[in-house]
Amino acid sequence: METENNIVIIAGHSGSGKSTLTRKLSEAFSCESLSFSYIGQALAAEEQGSIAFNRLNDYIYQCISSTVRRNNLTFVDGLASDNIINRLSNEGFS
Repeated sequence: METENNIVIIAGHSGSGKSTLTRKLSEAFSCESLSFSYIGQALAAEEQGSIAFNRLNDYIYQCISSTVRRNNLTFVDGLASDNIINRLSNEGFS
């Protein structure tokens, strides 16, 4: 039987409560949570398409995909670019 691996991405402005909400949801559902607050700041400082931007984007993708593969439900705080969301979707994550 195949299990579904779901990702919930919590997005919002800095200081809007993403981390708090993600932490509380992951506790309530007894599941994993990932936070990219600091790396998101580094990514935002890079020019889209630059080598540093692409490496940071790939790192975030790898963190999310490897965590999701081990869990039925994962909450992600903050950063998930369209590129990351599309890559995850293409791999069958929902």
